[in-house]
Amino acid sequence: MAGTSRDSVSVARIERKSLLSTERFDDEQISHMIAFFADRLNLVFAHFFCTIEFNGDQDFSALPTQENLKDARILGLRTIRGACLHTTLIALRDLDDVLTPRKPNQNFRTTLRFLILDTRTL
Repeated sequence: MAGTSRDSVSVARIERKSLLSTERFDDEQISHMIAFFADRLNLVFAHFFCTIEFNGDQDFSALPTQENLKDARILGLRTIRGACLHTTLIALRDLDDVLTPRKPNQNFRTTLRFLILDTRTL
């Protein structure tokens, strides 16, 4: 679901560089940052889209019994479900990082963090 492309890597580099500096941003940098934020926001819903897509599918919600794990479709759907959930959780952490200042600055006086520290270490 969440592959790493050259664009997302360069956006991540711009974001890290930008958060550590106080220089002004040009339009291209702002455009990349907005694209990164929008991409992560979209990925937050990966698990929900997956759940809606396979709603009512018995294989999707099958318990991990020895018999079920021999069925390739059940195993594949469990892998997809886990990957979508993982993608959602990582995207939530990324958004929390974006909304948390690295160091105090006059333009960003309060944190907009929404995850508690215990949640971030799981």
